[in-house]
Amino acid sequence: MSALMRKRAISVFLAALAVVTVSGTTTAHAAAKAKPVSPITIVKKAKKVPTWKVTITGRAGGHAFKRTGVVRLASTRTRVTTNGINKIDVCLISGTPSVRPQTGAIHFGSNAACYGYRTRVDMGYVKVSGGTVSFTPDSRLSATFVNNHTDSNGLLACIYYPVSGKGSYTFYSNGTIRGKISYRGFAGLGCDWSSYSATITGRRIQ
Repeated sequence: MSALMRKRAISVFLAALAVVTVSGTTTAHAAAKAKPVSPITIVKKAKKVPTWKVTITGRAGGHAFKRTGVVRLASTRTRVTTNGINKIDVCLISGTPSVRPQTGAIHFGSNAACYGYRTRVDMGYVKVSGGTVSFTPDSRLSATFVNNHTDSNGLLACIYYPVSGKGSYTFYSNGTIRGKISYRGFAGLGCDWSSYSATITGRRIQ
């Protein structure tokens, strides 16, 4: 390779490297600039049910898992409640635990309407602070199995309902979401207890 060709090749390489560097810096800068957005504001401005496609990574009953799901926000679904009126409702859905048990499959929402039930039962306590919404299940209603998870696969898998713990989600101006969930679930009938702990990341799709 001649000196001229080597010089041109080096120039092309450096130009490409500069593009990659600038692109990476721009992406990182955009992520750094993203600010928390009130979930109440998101709901008020939305024309459709705000939905985020998420990746859920954690452990259920001691078994590691990584799976996809959705987080949805909605305006208050019911004002007839024994645990206070929710400012908004929030739901985490991944699979259908009671129908198709899988490790980490979960329904964890503040209202039964999350899953298409006609009866809009308020399932717990919702708090909003800045860009974060948190949901704590009402243990008095947990045994309805409206909210549940499984920590193994197959028809013989136990189905656990949440007894203690909570989930929280923070929403950002660039359409991303970050959250975490941690609770203990009970199944009875020889199944005993199962813990569910996971981190949640994703991006808005609607």
